Amino acid sequence: MNVFVARQPIFDKLKRVVAYELLFRSGFENFFSANDGDAASQTVMSGAVHIFGLASLTSGKPVFINFTRSLLLSGLAFVLPPTQLVVELLETVEPDDEVLNACKELRRHGYLIALDDFVLRPGYEPLISVADIVKVDFLQVKGEERKKVSQSLARSKVRLLAEKVETMDDFREAVQLGYTYFQGFFFSKPEIVSGREVPSHKLAYLRLIQELNQPELDFSAVEAILKSDLSLSLKLLRYINSAAIGLRYLVTSAQAGYGFAGRTKLPPMGIVGSRHFIVGR
Repeated sequence: MNVFVARQPIFDKLKRVVAYELLFRSGFENFFSANDGDAASQTVMSGAVHIFGLASLTSGKPVFINFTRSLLLSGLAFVLPPTQLVVELLETVEPDDEVLNACKELRRHGYLIALDDFVLRPGYEPLISVADIVKVDFLQVKGEERKKVSQSLARSKVRLLAEKVETMDDFREAVQLGYTYFQGFFFSKPEIVSGREVPSHKLAYLRLIQELNQPELDFSAVEAILKSDLSLSLKLLRYINSAAIGLRYLVTSAQAGYGFAGRTKLPPMGIVGSRHFIVGR
């Protein structure tokens, strides 16, 4: 099955790439055509880790990935380390207690929170208080409204990101208004990257779940199941060798991966990193 991801660079004032936003695409057409935001973001994260390899997609730069409310509460963000992921909350996410607690937990582990398509709305102050970056759509927010947004957030610690910057005038205005980051067609259109996912057999999943729930884990039995399914083996090796795990050597076989897991206690996902990470540094 072909998997498509669009990546669009994010720049600083000196027009240097500091991060990328990864976007779901259902084909080579450069637009979003899915109705399920959860499935779209899950596909993006799975593709980035298991198919493309995050390092090859972003050259080590952090990625912005869209999160719905349900994905935020699911803990999916912990699949990637905080030095590589900026959790971008969609504008549909409301600042209720569960959302705010989830954001605080992510920030406690070193993750950055970005608010997508920000507009001035009453009641969103609590969400701004847990955000690190606020994205403002320059196609929707124009004229005096842009100045109002920058002035309203001037006393907060958030950094402003101007998205959908289409012209040099937009860029100059954003710089004058105090924006830190910039994204849009003026700099670069999203680039579509495609890869092929090897299909898995559901029976192998069921056998693996059954084996993992045994009182005594038999690594040989788990290895045999994974070797019987090429997709599971590839995903395991890609994950073990990803930056999320951070091994100092390349694991080339399932048996070597199990040996490492048997000798070493891996840190909980999301604990790696610190709040001192800054995009682009």
